Amino acid sequence: MKVIIPVAGKGTRLYPLTHTVPKPLIPVAGKPVLGHMLDRLIPLKPDNITLVVNPGTQGVIGEYAELVAPGLVECRAQDVPLGIAHAVQAGGIEGGPLLVILGDTIIDAPVADWISEGDFIGVKSVEDPRRFGVVELDGQGRIVSAVEKPDEPKTNLALVGLYYVSDGTSLKRAIDQLIARDMRTKNEYQVTDALNLMLNDGWRPLAREIEEWFDCGKISALLESNALLLAKYPPEVPSLPGVEIVPPVSVDPTASVVGGRIGPHVTVMERATITRCELADCIVGSGASLEDCSMKNSVMGRNAVIRGFRGSLSVGDDSVVEGL
Repeated sequence: MKVIIPVAGKGTRLYPLTHTVPKPLIPVAGKPVLGHMLDRLIPLKPDNITLVVNPGTQGVIGEYAELVAPGLVECRAQDVPLGIAHAVQAGGIEGGPLLVILGDTIIDAPVADWISEGDFIGVKSVEDPRRFGVVELDGQGRIVSAVEKPDEPKTNLALVGLYYVSDGTSLKRAIDQLIARDMRTKNEYQVTDALNLMLNDGWRPLAREIEEWFDCGKISALLESNALLLAKYPPEVPSLPGVEIVPPVSVDPTASVVGGRIGPHVTVMERATITRCELADCIVGSGASLEDCSMKNSVMGRNAVIRGFRGSLSVGDDSVVEGL
């Protein structure tokens, strides 16, 4: 089985973090988003995992992927940002089984069991389906149509960015047709539209409802997913003498925390230093330095320096914030 993960987007909803860090390498619950995804994909024993990346990020993403899954992951560049379907095409679709998963979503689901039972698309019931691709089902739970961001959705079943096709060439043909006919939605080639071409030809995948879907595509969602993942997979409580710890928290062994209170739902990455701070629902990037702060619902980039700040903020790499 081949896996394609499109991660070429600029991650504008995660600014300022993604000004300098590719979206899949943003930390959440103790490791980059991509690390969580690979943890879930490696047990499926794929033949290959292809990351479709922005040309400027190919080196750093490839280096991390090789560290986590040596010899299993390759990076291919999407030279022009023309949409997710175009990115999947850039991933080199082949014959045989193909799993596509979007790169800003961490999904907990029995994917191996689902694969053994045939083609499927991951869906989830949402309150406002107009922001998503939306599917309709027949009486047997199979998908009969898919529409990208409809003004008047016929159901509340949204696509979550997980697709399995037992014959990858069928998806390749649909995307090739989409691009040849220049069928765009919001000026991009959408996977939803390619899937609908396949459905019009009689393809009937099962709808697999995803119960646990950790969205990391914007700051508020990143912090929420950080809290949910830490609660579901609580790390061992670190030994930090003189520090009040409110689990769950993830503190890298190379980080230094002196005094104050940490938690709940705090991720502290490698080499960060935190002195006399009170933190809750925060992500502290690698090498960041915090002193005399009281913060919640905040994300600090790599090597950021925050002193005497109270409140909530999101700052990118190498930022300096001096509180009053």
